[in-house]
Order: sequence, then C-alpha cells, then structure tokens
Amino acid sequence: MKIVLLSTSDISGGAAIAASRMAVALRNQGHEVNQLVVFKKSNDPFVEAIGGESWFSERLRDAQYLFTQKCLVKAGYQLSFNPWKGHDVSKHPLVVSADVIQLHWINHGFMGMRELRALFALKKPVFWHMHDYWAFTGGCHYPGTCRKFETGCGLCPAMIQPGSADATALQLEAKKELYLLNKPTLVGASLWLTNEAKASALAQFAHITHVPNPIDRSFYALRGPEDLRKQHGIGKDVKVILFAAMNTADPRKGFRELVEALTYLNQKTALNIRLLVAGKVALPTQLPYVATFLGTLNAEQMRSAYQAADLFVIPSLEENLPNTILESLASGTPVVGFKAGGIPEMVLEGKSGYLANTGNALELGFAIEKALNNKWSGNFEEILSRFSHNAVGAIYNELMTKNH
Repeated sequence: MKIVLLSTSDISGGAAIAASRMAVALRNQGHEVNQLVVFKKSNDPFVEAIGGESWFSERLRDAQYLFTQKCLVKAGYQLSFNPWKGHDVSKHPLVVSADVIQLHWINHGFMGMRELRALFALKKPVFWHMHDYWAFTGGCHYPGTCRKFETGCGLCPAMIQPGSADATALQLEAKKELYLLNKPTLVGASLWLTNEAKASALAQFAHITHVPNPIDRSFYALRGPEDLRKQHGIGKDVKVILFAAMNTADPRKGFRELVEALTYLNQKTALNIRLLVAGKVALPTQLPYVATFLGTLNAEQMRSAYQAADLFVIPSLEENLPNTILESLASGTPVVGFKAGGIPEMVLEGKSGYLANTGNALELGFAIEKALNNKWSGNFEEILSRFSHNAVGAIYNELMTKNH
C-alpha cells in the first residue's frame, strides 16, 4: 500500500517525532511510506517538504499565530483556527498516488478546514492519528476542565470574547461537515485520548480506535559514547533526576508542581540529589538542588541523559502519550509523574515507576523519593512490548486493510 503521512514537521516536537517513528513502523510492514511536511529538519529521504513558502507567507503565519494568541485567546490557553494561508496538498503527487492518508499534527499554518476539505474530498481512507484533542474540538488542543466538546462548542472559556457562535462553535460545525464528507478513522495514541474522542459530539461521525505511538527500543538500549555522569563530575553515590523543560511557562507542563515536589523532597530526605535539565528553556534559580542544564539535545544525547539518570520525572498535568516516557523506559530508567492523560498506560505502579494524583505536589515528591529508594532492574519489557515498531505496525496494517 502507498501511504502518505502529513505533519507540520518531521522531528520538531513530540507529535512530529511520533509521526516519523510511525512511518518507520509502517515501512517495516512492507508499505511504501512517505511523509509530507512544511518544516523538514532531518535528512530522511522519505520526508519531503512542501516548499514554495515565501518569506511573506512565513511572516503571515507567525503574525496570525500572535494575533490569535494575543487578541482572541486568553493567556494560558492554546487554540488553533484556520490559517490565513494554509497549504492545499490535495494535488500533490504523493497525496494523489497514495492509497491511504494519515494525518498527524497539522496546525501552525499547515492546514485548516479549507485545506482539509480538499483532502477529504479525494474520498481516500483518512486515518487521523491524534496527538491531542484538536481533531474533535472547536480549536483547543487541551480543554482543561471544559467539556463543551461533548455537546458542541461555543461560549468558549478560552476566548476573550466568547459567544454562542464564536470561532470554536463554527470550527466544530466545520469538522462535522468534513467528517460527513468522508468519514475518517480517528486514532488515539493513548486509550485515554481515544475515550475522550468517543465522548465528543463528533464521535458519531467518525470511526474511533486506539493505536499507540511506536518506539525503536533497540536504539535506546544502546550504550552511547557520552558518559554524562563522568563528564559532569557526578559520583556514584549521587541520585540523578532528569526532566525535560521545553516550556516552563506553560501551566500544563506542571513546573510549579515540580518545584514544590522537589522542595518537599529536599526537606524530607538526606539523599544526595542532582538534577539534569534537558531543553532550551533556562529555569529559575529557586530549584532546591544543584541543576546541570544540558540545553537542546539530539536523540543520541538524550539517550545518554536517560542512561545517566536514576529517574525521569514528568510533572505534566495534561498529556497524551509522551515519547519521553517510552524513551526513558527503553533506556532502562524508571519514571515518576502524575496520573494524567495517557501517562498511567506506561507508568505502572512499582513496575516502571510511580504516580501521584494529578496536581498533588506532595504526592509527587513522595513518589520521587520512593522511586529513588527502589532497586530497579532496568528491564521494562512488560510495558514496552506493545510499543515496538512491529507491534504498532501490525495493528495499523490490520486496521488499514480492513478499511481500505
């Protein structure tokens, strides 16, 4: 089968990385798989950038994003609406020749309702591998406590000027019309997101199923040449906690709760703890432990960071199926986090880490201490087996064969 995967980027961001890994999993099943993206960052020969975007178009996209976030949406929320100038790929050779279209994260200027309508009008099987809520909401990626997507959006709490016929209500109706045009299969990367989609007002207009994101376990099992403990003078008696800080200003990422948890831990235990921080965001100085900032890391460097750590902590309050958890477990490092989204599907109590009730910083601190005092085998096969390229590729293969 010829399959084309559509994603805003190929390796920039968790959804993009998951899409590229999915391409490999499907290719291993014998399919001809190509990716079509706006921003190509890798040297992958199977990834093609749309190209042709002018300097003006780039600035227009950025201007729209700023306008939406500053003038339409309240602080602390992220909504995506129709781009002023999206990319219609319905006539692209890779799309025209494809037997199956697989959508991933296609926001930030790639496609809106106009472009999706042109794509759905081709009447090809569409599988939308969801990395957040956007496929079945009026525009939000994560709704927080709002459940309006279950009955119909409008009067959106994220909008500066909400109304019964605001942009979210119009976009949800447009998605309904889109799904009536060509009924898609919405694929939740986590069981949690799959069930959220099934509860939505759009559920009756789509097929909904679950297929997890895959991971190349053999890559993370390799011992990299970079020994971060030795490089940074970290002794064997030191307990190393790793966390990734991509955007500490986003409340959904739980940085405030993490600081509270570490403060509690510092007051309660005499463990000699060192923090490793991966990401491009410089953190404030209120951290209660010495922190080493590693900056933005490539896959090999991130693997070394996982392997140098005794524990990976992910304090997110809302998440789908984070790649970082799979990467950490595949590297032999247990995980602590909140019982949020799809995290409990990977972090099993006492088997691959520990969980705290979402938002409870004291519980998170206790879970971190408990994990650091535990003796882990480093073998998380029981959890990882269903996320392998072969396992995920086989599920998708059966799904596509049935619906083609």
